[in-house]
Amino acid sequence: MNEFFLVILGALLALLGSLVQVFVSRWQTKSDKKQELLISAYREYLTGLAERASLLHAHSERTEAATAKMVAGKQMISAYAPVEVVSALAILERSPMRLTSEETQKAMVGLLLAMRKSTDSIGSNLDEDIHAILFSVDVREQ
Repeated sequence: MNEFFLVILGALLALLGSLVQVFVSRWQTKSDKKQELLISAYREYLTGLAERASLLHAHSERTEAATAKMVAGKQMISAYAPVEVVSALAILERSPMRLTSEETQKAMVGLLLAMRKSTDSIGSNLDEDIHAILFSVDVREQ
């Protein structure tokens, strides 16, 4: 009789272990998918922003394509990103959106730092480094 209970207990523990593994695996897959969506949203927004900034003519097909990328990225960021990233994006969008503006530069650095934090990118006190990377060339006012 004792052996019967041990067999049943072993089977129940094996079943419980399998169920725990399934739930952990599903959670990890969901977490990985969310991370991929975030990175994709960030990439799309930042690519559109860079394309818009590099255009010399304010109204063209390329401007419309870049704007479409930015809008798609903003929608995904609004839907999936943590509060800090959404708030940082809103601060950037409220800025003058001129690369020569100190307010815009500070907001862009803040957005990138929030994005890095949300994707678990390691690094701290990168404000000055990110600023140097983004704004190290002379930017002409358009």
